[in-house]
Amino acid sequence: MKPLPDSIRWQIFLYYTALFVAALAFLAAAHFWTDLRAGQHQAERRMQEMGFQLSPFVFPPSEDPGSLADPAKRPVRAGPVDNPVFHHRVAELMNEGIYLVAVNWQGREIFRSPNAPAGFSVSGPAGGPFSLAPDAGTLGVVVVPSVVGDVVALGQPRATIEKQAFRTLPLAVGLGAVTVAFFSFVGFRLIGSGLRPVREISRAAAGIAGGNLSERINAKGQRSELGDLARVLNRTFDHLEDMIWRQTRFIADASHELRAPVAVILAGCELSRKCGRDPARYRETIDVCHEAGLHLRDLIDGLGLLAQFDSRELAVSRAPCDLEDIAKHAADLVGPLAQQAGITVLPSLGPAPCEADRSRLLQVALNLLRNAIQYNKPGGQIRLRTGRAEGGSFLEVEDSGVGIAPEMQGRIFDRFFRADVSRGQQSGNTGLGLAICKAIVEAHGGTIAVSSEFGTGSTFRITLPE
Repeated sequence: MKPLPDSIRWQIFLYYTALFVAALAFLAAAHFWTDLRAGQHQAERRMQEMGFQLSPFVFPPSEDPGSLADPAKRPVRAGPVDNPVFHHRVAELMNEGIYLVAVNWQGREIFRSPNAPAGFSVSGPAGGPFSLAPDAGTLGVVVVPSVVGDVVALGQPRATIEKQAFRTLPLAVGLGAVTVAFFSFVGFRLIGSGLRPVREISRAAAGIAGGNLSERINAKGQRSELGDLARVLNRTFDHLEDMIWRQTRFIADASHELRAPVAVILAGCELSRKCGRDPARYRETIDVCHEAGLHLRDLIDGLGLLAQFDSRELAVSRAPCDLEDIAKHAADLVGPLAQQAGITVLPSLGPAPCEADRSRLLQVALNLLRNAIQYNKPGGQIRLRTGRAEGGSFLEVEDSGVGIAPEMQGRIFDRFFRADVSRGQQSGNTGLGLAICKAIVEAHGGTIAVSSEFGTGSTFRITLPE
């Protein structure tokens, strides 16, 4: 059996209870010591009062006050004490455990109560001063009732006073035990309430590990650090679920996209095998397989590039450049394609300096311009803009094409996504262009966004830090 349970709740509870018990034990000890000291002081005051009350019976006042000035004429009490009132009072004190010793001013003992221990004695030279013999077990006082110098000493065992102090200790211990039990129970519940987010985190993590990716931590009403942790983990779980969902969809899409060119190649080869040795058929099959192979190569290259960006293995080389020059170069390269499609490119360029990989940004600009041509209307226009904006430099491509449906705008940068499937397939589009653009821009610390009105056109805008 383990000395402590593995539960954090129980460990905190046991440590908390141990500290609480230690604190109460200290308070109980302090209470007992205070009661003991108070009892001793009270006993000393009472014995002093009794000493002054009983001294006249032992040492009657002198009838000649003038004789007190001359030590030779001072009265000397030799005992015994025969006053019955005195003996009655002494008997009462004895019943209380108090003993008495009387010594005249010459140091001679004239009375000792029967219960006085042998070690309880008064010592000193004739005429004083007198003191009690040291006795650790006795609490005593010395009373000098007159100027003559006679003394009366009273004492009682310290154990008697300690017993009186001990009488309140069980009550204090009992109240302490009840207090410990009550606050331990309350503390146990509070600890459990405080650790509720931890249990929720464990439950949600176990659910996610079991395949339930929609499991989340219930962090309602939790304003502590654990509540903040629960909300952070919920956002992490959302991101994890989105990543897994995207990965699953990506694998399915990649399988579908790769299946098409492979099927074309296999079908062409099978058809050629059945058609004999016709050179024309062979040439046609080779052309089809070549086109399918090129498409397959583009797919593989695009997937490889995205994988490198995802794994942070592809580092962009930064150097001072300007989006204005990149946009001019891209517009020159796509000019023949735009002219063939009857599309007009309208540049409106301004300085847009940045620290970036020029070749990668040229790839982004070309991709955006080709898409603007591909999805434009006959005789349409493309507005190409660059310049400075708040927080950096921008490049913007606006077309007058078919636009993007609102429900598709959130997925436009997903891999293998095509807003117009038929047109994308006719042009040999792999569906990876915008995903690659997004990866390149984000690798530079920038952003890419789209705004579109269906049937009117779309605007793609990239922003990079200077």
